[in-house]
Amino acid sequence: KQAEMKKIVHFMALLLPALLLQVFRPSVALAVTVSAGLPSRKILFPLLVSALTGMFLTALADTIVQVSGNDISTDAELYKCSYLMSLTELTKGERWKLFITSLKDRGRAVNLPRLSSFALFGLCLKGIFQFFLYSFWIPRLSEGSLVRSVALDAFGYVPLVYYPFYFMLTGKIQYKRGFLESLNVYRKDVVRLCSASFLFWVPIQIVNFSFTPEVWRNLVVLLSAFVWTIMLSILTQK
Repeated sequence: KQAEMKKIVHFMALLLPALLLQVFRPSVALAVTVSAGLPSRKILFPLLVSALTGMFLTALADTIVQVSGNDISTDAELYKCSYLMSLTELTKGERWKLFITSLKDRGRAVNLPRLSSFALFGLCLKGIFQFFLYSFWIPRLSEGSLVRSVALDAFGYVPLVYYPFYFMLTGKIQYKRGFLESLNVYRKDVVRLCSASFLFWVPIQIVNFSFTPEVWRNLVVLLSAFVWTIMLSILTQK
C-alpha cells in the first residue's frame, strides 16, 4: 500500500502542474512523464470516471445557468405568441420551430471563456484532485474518524483550496486577472460562500464518509456538486 501511495503521489505531482501549465500557458504542450509508473487499474478506472464526470457535469451546470439567465427580449414574445396562438393559428411543428429558435438564440449568448473555465475547474480540481483527496488523503489524515473527515473537508479543503483555485482559474481565463487580484475578490465574499457551502455539503459529506467506499466517494461528491455548481455559478458569476 505504501508503494502504491508513492506512485499515486508521484503521478499527481507531475500531472497537476502540467495541466495547470497548459491552462495558463497554452503555447506550452502538455507533456507528462510518469517515471514511477501509473497506479493500478483499480485506481485508474475510478479516476477516469471521476475526471470525465467532473468536467462534464461542471460544464453542464454552468451552461444551464447561462442559458436560463440570458435575458433575450425576443424569447418572451416567442413564448407569448406560441402560447396565445397554439390553439388556433400555429401548428405543432411551428410551435416547436419557435422553441428551437429560442434555444439557438440563447446558445449563441453562452460565454465560452466562462464555460471553459468551469470545464477545466471540473476536470483538474473536482475530477482529479478531489478523487485523491476523498479516496486517500482525508481518510489517512483523519484516521477513519467521521468528525475529522468532515472537518478537514469543510474547514480545510473548501476555504483554503477549493475556492482559491476556483477564483484564480476563472479569474485568469475570463477576466485576465492576476492571482492576487482574484484572491482579493474571494476574500471579499468568503463568509457568504463558506457559509453556503457549509450548509450544503456537511450533511452530504456525513453520509458520504459513513457509507461510500473510498474510491467512489468523489463520484458521490460530483453528482451532488451538479446542484452546487449551479448555485456557485449564480453566486459568483454576476
